[in-house]
Amino acid sequence: MDAFNHLQVIEFNRHSPASIEQALQSYQAKLEAHQAFVRGGRFNLMFMDNSSGTREHLQLDMLQDQQLAMAALSLNPDGGHLSSYVVSDERLLYLSETLLFALALEHESLYPQLRKTAQAMVNYARFENDTSEMWLDDTRVFGAEPLYMMAAKDANDATYLAQFFIPYWDDEHAVGYGDMMLSLLKQHGWCEAMINAFIWCDNHSFRFAFYGSDWEQPAPRFQPLGDYLKANPDKYPRFIELVKQRFHAQPALVYSEHDSLEEQKPILNLYLTLFAECCGQDSEEMNCELAEHFINDSLENEAINLQNQLKLELNGKLCCYAGSIAYQQKQRIARTERKEARDKYLGGLKMVSELLLSLDNSHTLLSYISTGEQPEILNDIERFNIVSHSEKHALALFEAIQESCWDIDDFDHVRDNFHEVMEHLAKDLLQDNDEDMSEAEINGFISRVNPKPENVTLASANTQPESQVRSAQTLLRFVDIFYRFFGQQAFNDEMCDLLTGETEYQAIISVDDYYARFMPAGAKQKSTNEISRAEQKSLESLLDEFCDIGYSQISAEMLEQADELFANRASLNCQDWPEDELGIDALCAYLLLKDKQQNHHDDYTQALHDKLKGMFERAVNLMLENADILDDGPFTEKGLNDTELQQLKAYFTEATPELNQQQMIALLNQHLYSQDICRRAYLYFPKISPLQKSYSFLDDHDDDYQRVVLSCLWLKQLDIPEAINAERIWQLLITMAPIRVVHVIAKAYSEQSRKLRFESAVDEQNFFDMLNSHGIDKAFTLAYQVEQFSASTSRTDDYLNLVELMGELDNEQQGMMAAARRNDAKALLRGLDYSYQPTKLEFHKHVAMAFPSMPFALDNQLKQCLGDFIKLNQNSWEEAIASQFSDNVIFSDFVTDAAELPK
Repeated sequence: MDAFNHLQVIEFNRHSPASIEQALQSYQAKLEAHQAFVRGGRFNLMFMDNSSGTREHLQLDMLQDQQLAMAALSLNPDGGHLSSYVVSDERLLYLSETLLFALALEHESLYPQLRKTAQAMVNYARFENDTSEMWLDDTRVFGAEPLYMMAAKDANDATYLAQFFIPYWDDEHAVGYGDMMLSLLKQHGWCEAMINAFIWCDNHSFRFAFYGSDWEQPAPRFQPLGDYLKANPDKYPRFIELVKQRFHAQPALVYSEHDSLEEQKPILNLYLTLFAECCGQDSEEMNCELAEHFINDSLENEAINLQNQLKLELNGKLCCYAGSIAYQQKQRIARTERKEARDKYLGGLKMVSELLLSLDNSHTLLSYISTGEQPEILNDIERFNIVSHSEKHALALFEAIQESCWDIDDFDHVRDNFHEVMEHLAKDLLQDNDEDMSEAEINGFISRVNPKPENVTLASANTQPESQVRSAQTLLRFVDIFYRFFGQQAFNDEMCDLLTGETEYQAIISVDDYYARFMPAGAKQKSTNEISRAEQKSLESLLDEFCDIGYSQISAEMLEQADELFANRASLNCQDWPEDELGIDALCAYLLLKDKQQNHHDDYTQALHDKLKGMFERAVNLMLENADILDDGPFTEKGLNDTELQQLKAYFTEATPELNQQQMIALLNQHLYSQDICRRAYLYFPKISPLQKSYSFLDDHDDDYQRVVLSCLWLKQLDIPEAINAERIWQLLITMAPIRVVHVIAKAYSEQSRKLRFESAVDEQNFFDMLNSHGIDKAFTLAYQVEQFSASTSRTDDYLNLVELMGELDNEQQGMMAAARRNDAKALLRGLDYSYQPTKLEFHKHVAMAFPSMPFALDNQLKQCLGDFIKLNQNSWEEAIASQFSDNVIFSDFVTDAAELPK
């Protein structure tokens, strides 16, 4: 709460009443113009003393009477301040507003101006009707302490403070302010001025706070107004008159815009707060209070009669919404209209032109943009906050900036997201290629423009036909100017994408020329490896994709990009590549395999090899994220112990591990997470099949382990020490989950990651032959094809071919081809046992339809089905109830002693 950014200062001479009055008038003007707060509702004013010739912070010891200010400050959420506290640049305790009023209260001649200022504060609060627009810091609001001091000096001024406590008050953070009204009432009693203040308060909680009642402690600490009026019935007529005067002068504020004005009962609500007994009561208890006799009739009848009378006199206008609601609605309509205009043809051009036309040097800037002449003017453009300026002079641009970034007060953040704003210009100034367009390289950038007359200025361009305003040069010159406005600091790389053809628009400048044109003065090019900036940018993008293990898989497109990029071997300089990344491990493995296939072996090859250090440890650690480890997690009684953990890691990282493959799988099956299907209570069934566990590490949403699988596939083919470990891990994985391994590898070789698709049938067959050559049984590649083809309408013919293949089991023809197809059919039957059971059974159904005379032995499946059926129906009635209503069952088990039941 001590940290406070004061962007506006009102200074005055604290010894001069005239200077204090001028400060009050300046404050009024800021409030009336809604310039006293920054976006987000933080107070943006500081009052400072200049009586010594320099600005100085106001201090408590400057006051003749510190007690009044101290009393006000003691009633805010901070709980007060010591008189010895000193405000400084290092400790900005916010006191200046309170101290300004305290100094003004020392001069009776300033009271009229104080009341005008108080009214401006009340008007602002009631206009907003939201404490989120009134903050001093995290818990304090502006204005309360000054208004309290005025009311403490003169009870007639208590009405200002009462009005200031608006209905939409944050009673979770801005707490404790109700004690101000209680303090004033204890000081002044129920005089007419305090009664009037009560009537003018539109927050029912603060009306209860007058006498110290709240929802948690309804018992009053001072006599409630209702009790006072009952004890002094002669004051009641004046009370009614004050109520009438108030509602004739101003309707009551409703809580929010969601409350219907027609359903409001402001007079009844006022009467309900006259008694502490009504504080915190429910509707039934309230009915009892309403029926109680008040002065002349029941409380409810007297309130309703007065309310009806005022409704008749005021044509029902007893309540109103805050002024901000109508203002915001008007603003929303205007903003929608501006957005629609901005999204129309030439809207982006008009949006930016509005900003430039508001500048003093607009003619010079527009001339450069239109013609490109006098580029030296760019040297005169200094850093300029376009956000604050556009908020006042170019609202359409300001709103586009708002939409592009979440923190418009951070100028660097605005710059990082400014490419989104420039897309509105690109929409107007770039277009698709057509017959009327020409393309040429001019001054180092690509120009794709329609013919247009010479000497067309930006201002007149808005009225020209479409073919006369679209210009690639114009867009680049706009970027030139905004680049200077941002202090010649680099834009986000997405700005480069926008202008170099990486988005929906055609390229208008090359990557190298873009970075040369918009490279900050004194900055060094990132390219130090004898590669172009375009190649450097492509490399950075590709590395990001390979490292994006949590959200995307390695795809055929990424491998094609790697082939194209690393054709320039200088791009293989990996010294600055990210460290300890499985994605980089996979890329290095792929590139090493490429080097072997192309007979390359140089320093780049050795560097790629060195980059693999620690890869297998990273691979095992990723697997262990889906395993139980003893004393690591919520369950301490199960999991891999230290010895088992070391054995498991050694299998991945050591040349000669202690465990063999069979032992390793047994250990992993004991501790690895797997995904099963729960059908009832504690009965779980395999998600895939009894022969194939659904390992979580291999079957997560993003296939994170794909990079490990691919790394092992590529490394095992090399003549390096890591090939031994890669081969061992590869054999482990294809033994544990062969079809799943095929699935994750196919994502990197297929044209589409979600569907199995190759350029040709030959390429597809070569892919599966490659997997078979690396030890994956044909049974599993065929079963994988069944899974893929059965789920794809475009591969129906391929699926039917596999159905037809099963007919070979009944084919007695001899010969190599017939024998091979029979072997394939038998292999497919074996592989389907590892596939998803619904897929397998659906395939058998289609085979039976195609070959009615061919029997299929599904005895194991029938036994499994019967076993599952018995399991699902063998529960006792107690277990069935516990399963059916598990959410509502506290305890499910057998006990011999009722005392053992949970309490």
